[in-house]
Amino acid sequence: YNIGGWKALRSVGIRHVLKSDPRTNDLDSRSDYLRSHIRYLNNMRNITVAEIGVWEGNHARILQEQLDIDEIYLIDPYDAYEDYEENKSEVEKMRDAEQEAHKKLKRYDNTEWIKEYSHVASEQIDTELDYVYVDGNHKYEYVKRDIEEYYKKLKPGGVIAGHDFCLSWTGVIEAVTELSEQKEIEYHIENYGSDWYMKK
Repeated sequence: YNIGGWKALRSVGIRHVLKSDPRTNDLDSRSDYLRSHIRYLNNMRNITVAEIGVWEGNHARILQEQLDIDEIYLIDPYDAYEDYEENKSEVEKMRDAEQEAHKKLKRYDNTEWIKEYSHVASEQIDTELDYVYVDGNHKYEYVKRDIEEYYKKLKPGGVIAGHDFCLSWTGVIEAVTELSEQKEIEYHIENYGSDWYMKK
């Protein structure tokens, strides 16, 4: 890690040891309140959004309820490929998650589903984005590629954010702190450290 990465890792580690992050593993905690970056985006109207990693559609539905979205790209290959090292990476789980996501989000007419890997999907998005949420493969090389490629698509003043900035996924911490230093843009963590975000 570079210095920024070590500071971030130390901060998350302290919260973990002191057990001051009781909701870190509660994915629904993102619906409990308006996160800081969501409050910022609430000042914008008719925004264009991309979410990488839709799974069962819980977070996408939260975004639909909390933001004024004109169009949202929902990106997920629903593929249990070998390098996706999560316990949900099974063919049956992927199939069930995709069906659940479509069921939860079918009432929204502003969605565009892209059933592709995120780097392939980025080539199909030919518009600037106001907001990107990264929650796909959490290994360092994948997070790094996602945030670098989708940062380019952000409008000035747009937000790139993501999930699992935690000790379980140190690759997320490393990739985020690297981009922050390269672009000289401050990153923020919230929701007990499970969310990170940066403004362009």
